[in-house]
Amino acid sequence: MDQTFRDRLPALMLICMTQFMIPFDYMSITLSITSIRSDLGMSPSMTPWIMSSYLLTFGGLLLLGGKLADLYGRRRMLIIGLLIFGSFSIATAFSTSPGFFLAARACKGVGSAMICPAMLAILNTAFPEARERHRALAVYWFCSVAGGAIGTGLGGFLSDISWRLTLFVNVPLALTLVTLAPRLLSESRSPFADRQLDYGGAFLSMVGIGAAIFSITNAMRFGLTAVTIASIALSTVCLFALYRLERVHPSPLMPPRLFTIRNVIGANVFTFFWGAANSKFLVARFLEEVQHYSAGEAGTALLPYSLVSLFAAAVAVRLLDRFGAIRTMLIGSGIEGIGIIALCMVGPGTLYVAILASTVATALGFAVAGIASKLPACWEADDRDQGIASGMVFAMQQLANAFAIPIYLAVLDVGATWSAASPEEALANGYRVAFAVALFFIVTAGIVATIFLRDRRQAPDAADLPGEGQPALAVER
Repeated sequence: MDQTFRDRLPALMLICMTQFMIPFDYMSITLSITSIRSDLGMSPSMTPWIMSSYLLTFGGLLLLGGKLADLYGRRRMLIIGLLIFGSFSIATAFSTSPGFFLAARACKGVGSAMICPAMLAILNTAFPEARERHRALAVYWFCSVAGGAIGTGLGGFLSDISWRLTLFVNVPLALTLVTLAPRLLSESRSPFADRQLDYGGAFLSMVGIGAAIFSITNAMRFGLTAVTIASIALSTVCLFALYRLERVHPSPLMPPRLFTIRNVIGANVFTFFWGAANSKFLVARFLEEVQHYSAGEAGTALLPYSLVSLFAAAVAVRLLDRFGAIRTMLIGSGIEGIGIIALCMVGPGTLYVAILASTVATALGFAVAGIASKLPACWEADDRDQGIASGMVFAMQQLANAFAIPIYLAVLDVGATWSAASPEEALANGYRVAFAVALFFIVTAGIVATIFLRDRRQAPDAADLPGEGQPALAVER
């Protein structure tokens, strides 16, 4: 480890601990869905929105969050995002009605949308040399997965006591990070950032995406009703208006110049299908609903998934150095596909050892492909677009979750009706169909990477990038 990397390591760890909170919160809530639904009296039709209310604002505002980071400073947006995330963690914990809970979850998504693009933009500008960037991304992924692992284990046990306890964990961590950020991070912003914000683009993307997700959920549950048709129409109009606005806006949320870069487009499409193929949500629900695990037991059973993902960070670095990003993405997608094929054969009597072997393969492949996919998404974007490019790749991942979770929940219901066996076997059949959908997603991701992406063995050095090229991370002495 060279001296420059060591000097930036404390600040890198602060960024990574910030990322730790997001998967911790996500997995804690995932394992608490049953308790939340029961405690707040949610109807089955509202259940998908436990996750989607957060993912909608998270995904829909990531691009605006990246733009704000480029314009007003990445450290500043990071701190503001942490304050919002921590504050609405408290609000969510004190929810007494479904409406208040979903509103607070949506506000937490706003905080996450400010945090994530700022973090990735800081990493990309602070570690311009390829090998350093690979190591920084590996450390970043390690802490991200650690958050998911602890969220799976600790979050599961806390939710057995009360799902509200899992939300209080975020508060002291957020306050600590807000206190340390001014000391460990130096401010960075794009010297080329436009001064006009595209609030119209942010609004249209939020409404268009939200209507699209609602239409999918409603269609899968109730068919092509008048409400579904109206939602599809609203989504189409908003997304078309967004396309037209971005072409003429002086400071578009999604600059058209980014869509002329083949790797940016390909990496974002890959990220969408890769994110949609994440089967951890399905495995957690399968263990609880079919294998009759408690939330704590399911969390413990999924710990190997997270531990393998931690190990995958080191594997990904070696693969990246040897094969480059695109081949590493394909290797990871292939391994994940093999694991999902095995999950397509699970049932009520499936031994935990068999489920464990399948989830280990999916965890390894998912992590390797995910780490590698962050590189081509920002390779050819210059300094003024680093925040936006980072926001785009995070947006694709979160939008994938927002789309996939309602689809999976709806497919579970549809697949269960295809079996005339016992209710337990019918439910297991629903999960097999859902895993088959996940397999389709990861195969599609591999096809996208093969056709659209062009590899390069290293990211551009700072000297090759426009702009000041100054590190965004610094250890103040």
